[in-house]
Amino acid sequence: MPAVGQEIDYTGKMFIMVAGKRRMNPRYLIVGHVVGRDEAKRMGWTEAQINALSNTQPECARCSVKSGARLGRRLQGVKARRRVAATDASRW
Repeated sequence: MPAVGQEIDYTGKMFIMVAGKRRMNPRYLIVGHVVGRDEAKRMGWTEAQINALSNTQPECARCSVKSGARLGRRLQGVKARRRVAATDASRW
């Protein structure tokens, strides 16, 4: 079931032409993870557990891209905060 209730285009092409330009079909089927790869690795899951069918779900391309971007920004924010905390330490 798609994350936001949008229809998935199970038979459509990955790329479509919009106004003469090649664009990704926002309804294209992407197979995503229920428990994200990063979180699963932190929990000590094996690659087989991470990629098991029981940990996958159908997603439309638009939802998959948005959730991936959101996760990336969140992870980059954590790394940036760690880097700042380390550089603020006194050297004397």
